Amino acid sequence: MKTNAPFYKLLFIAIFIIGFGNLFSQQKQSLENKARMELQSKGITEDELRSYLAEKGIDLDALSNLTEEQALQMQDEIKLAIHELEIKKANESASKVTPSAIDDKTKRKIDAERNGRNENRAVVKKTDTIKVETSKLKEGSVMVIKDSTDIWGQHIFRNKNLALYLQASDVKPPLSYVLGTGDQVTISIWGLSQLNESFEINAEGYITPDRMPRIFLKGVTLGRAKSILNNYFKRFYRFDSNQFEVALNYSRTINVNIFGEVYQYGGFTIPAVNTAFNALVAAGGPTNLGSVRRIKLIRKGVATMLDVYKFMNNPILEKDYYLENNDVIQVPVAEKVVKIEGAVNRPFKYELLATEDLNQLISYAGGLKENAIRKTIQIERIQNDKKLILDVPYADILSKGGDFVLKRGDKVTVFSIHTDVEDVVYVKGEVRTEASYQFQSGMKLSELLKKIEFTNESNLQFAFIKRKNTNKTFSLLRVNLEAIQKGSAADDVILNAEDELIVYKQDLFVDKAFVTVEGAARLPGKYDLNPNSDVRIKDLVLLAGGLKPDAFNYAFLFRVKSSNKRDYEIIRIGIKEVMEGQKQDDNIFIKPFDSLVILSQTSFSDLAYVEISGAVKLPGRFAYGTGMSANDLISLANGFTYFAATNRIDIFRVVIKNNEPTKTIVKSIVSTKNLAELDAGSDFKLDPYDIVVVRSQPEFQFQQMVQLDGEVIYPGPYALLSPNEKISDLIKRAGGLTLEAFPEGATLYRSVDNIGYVVLDLKEAIDKPNSRYNFIMKESDVIFIPKQKDLVRIAGATNAKDLYPEKMLLNNNTISVAYHEGKTAKFYIDHYAAGVSKSGDYDKITVEHANGKIERSKNFIFWKSYPKVYKGSVINVGYKDVVPEKQKKDRKDVDWAKVVADTIGQATAILSLILLIDRLN
Repeated sequence: MKTNAPFYKLLFIAIFIIGFGNLFSQQKQSLENKARMELQSKGITEDELRSYLAEKGIDLDALSNLTEEQALQMQDEIKLAIHELEIKKANESASKVTPSAIDDKTKRKIDAERNGRNENRAVVKKTDTIKVETSKLKEGSVMVIKDSTDIWGQHIFRNKNLALYLQASDVKPPLSYVLGTGDQVTISIWGLSQLNESFEINAEGYITPDRMPRIFLKGVTLGRAKSILNNYFKRFYRFDSNQFEVALNYSRTINVNIFGEVYQYGGFTIPAVNTAFNALVAAGGPTNLGSVRRIKLIRKGVATMLDVYKFMNNPILEKDYYLENNDVIQVPVAEKVVKIEGAVNRPFKYELLATEDLNQLISYAGGLKENAIRKTIQIERIQNDKKLILDVPYADILSKGGDFVLKRGDKVTVFSIHTDVEDVVYVKGEVRTEASYQFQSGMKLSELLKKIEFTNESNLQFAFIKRKNTNKTFSLLRVNLEAIQKGSAADDVILNAEDELIVYKQDLFVDKAFVTVEGAARLPGKYDLNPNSDVRIKDLVLLAGGLKPDAFNYAFLFRVKSSNKRDYEIIRIGIKEVMEGQKQDDNIFIKPFDSLVILSQTSFSDLAYVEISGAVKLPGRFAYGTGMSANDLISLANGFTYFAATNRIDIFRVVIKNNEPTKTIVKSIVSTKNLAELDAGSDFKLDPYDIVVVRSQPEFQFQQMVQLDGEVIYPGPYALLSPNEKISDLIKRAGGLTLEAFPEGATLYRSVDNIGYVVLDLKEAIDKPNSRYNFIMKESDVIFIPKQKDLVRIAGATNAKDLYPEKMLLNNNTISVAYHEGKTAKFYIDHYAAGVSKSGDYDKITVEHANGKIERSKNFIFWKSYPKVYKGSVINVGYKDVVPEKQKKDRKDVDWAKVVADTIGQATAILSLILLIDRLN
């Protein structure tokens, strides 16, 4: 027998509450032994209790990790189970005993304890808090309702399909609702008479309208009550039939007891407008073991069966299950549960009644899918302690109007068709429509041809049938479709299923030839060759639009000599004489794949050019023309620029002599910016490939501008007056600094060479003209001088959040504080930020000054030096680095005593050296 220590903890708690509190002081082993003895004294074994709790949805194996607090939450379930088992043992038939046999005193005690401890379980006992949906059950509680359901139909109690109604206003009751004591009806009359009053049905079953006889309504349906009330009130009021209305304003509350396989069992006080199905929602619905087909509604000893499947198929049946006071709902364990999977529309587990079998199971599963195999359905069954596989000839059974008997635990599998279409033949290739056609046994190719439309290009003499062999290889069968169409039985073929007829184009069996024309023809390109081979050179040139005017006297014909297309024969053709009809010997026949290349006269001449650069508006390379001068080239370059030096134009020329080395010479000329005034005769003539360079004015440059912003007397742009003008010179030209200027925070931004911001000490640059900070200004420099600052900011890993409210802290734990002259960063951190936090690192304390300069804390042997703080500075405390576990282990292995000794030795050596140097001095 399996021993479960937490089980006996729970059992001990339950026994202790019943009256065995003296066991509490015993040792753990003694406690478990006495718990077993107590069970035996009640005639209950551990297996019996374990099994009974499992029927209630409590798995003891899942309780092995319970805390003491969670174990206390289960004590009422354990105690109730023990009490129920005692009652079962005392009765002759265990099946006749229900939880209602528990004495009222014990039950009230259990309910009180359960209400006190089930705060995090979705159990509702009072009408003012009723609205239970299984989705709201928390997984932190001991009895967790799983999202998944085990039997089809259990889901409607868990997925908000059903809800428990709090009051009559939550739902409009049907006319079949039966009125009872406590119900409140509202009667409305409009027309000649006016009335709108509510009446409650008293204990005797009557309502008592003013100045009217009492009216008996208890046990009457709402629809019948409307007719009765209409007849009574017509005697005392004047109205038409459509001017009278009766509504249920308030529904009485009733007590319903729910037991069995539900997640929360016991008594529930709910409005009478709820049906039995709504009431089951309050209990969490059936457990995974609970039946959905044989739910009992017991009223005054008479049981009515509730079938969830019938309700799901016809929800109107819900009105037949309205509840009355003290009704009992009992959910038994599901018995005939069968699983179906495979090619059905809703594979799941289903609960069947004793009279329902395979046909009804398939119906509940939504029927078979279109691809289901109906011939044989397979059933897995446990029989005689073995798993058996049964092949059910379902199609044969259906044809005879029969059914197959199922048993509890059967697993039904409906197989699906996974193969492709089999009784078919295919037609592909040069036909009007590639398609598949129905195959019939004994079908001939001639029958198939009657269904096919061929094109004019279809080759009917050579076609093939591609046939699949049993070993998944293919065979090819050549057929003559033309002969078959003419009625030749010898050429006809009997087809097999999945044969594929392939029809080819006629041109597939003919080699296509072409020739090409390139070069100085008006329409060069590729041309199809006449298969008769009667095209000559002149015909081909005319086909290509004739020769261009620049065509050379000769052309070349490239002809493939053999099957190797890289082996050419080159034939020289006097093309102009051929076209003029003078040289007929060269007007030869063209062969397949010949290529005629017609040369152009321009191919034999160089394209000369000249080049110009420097101070012209459009420098570049220009085509050379005979008689071209330097000024012509300058004009083509859109003339001189503003800063061009017209008295210094250099012309570089390469001298080429036959069979001699080349050399470069230079010629300098003078021109004028007004090119129109020049005498063409005096202009310098250019040769091909001359390079002209127009120089710029000596030391020419435009004004170099800088920007001076912020606290100076005259801010704005300034032009540099000399190449070496410095910052202090510029400040003087701007009238000096204003009274609010904060030179310590001045910044310099330099865009030259993408340098960016430069650390600047403007105060030193002004006070000491020879200072390294008195930089020489460059074009586009920007200097910004801010106003005076009197605050200091502290950010990073400090304890500031322990001193200041959140509204005073900015990002990164930042605060702004007053400036103290001459103080270091540590003073501000300790005085204003409550020191460095546990995650902070003293070695990572930095101070960023207003001018962008950053200083860090420094270590010297055993001392630490912190940077000074000035107005506008930002103090930042960095965080400690996260040390990997391996490094932590390595640090633990370090001989720290030796490290300290070595450090002290080094410090002593340094101090001795300092004293020696001082003594020598």
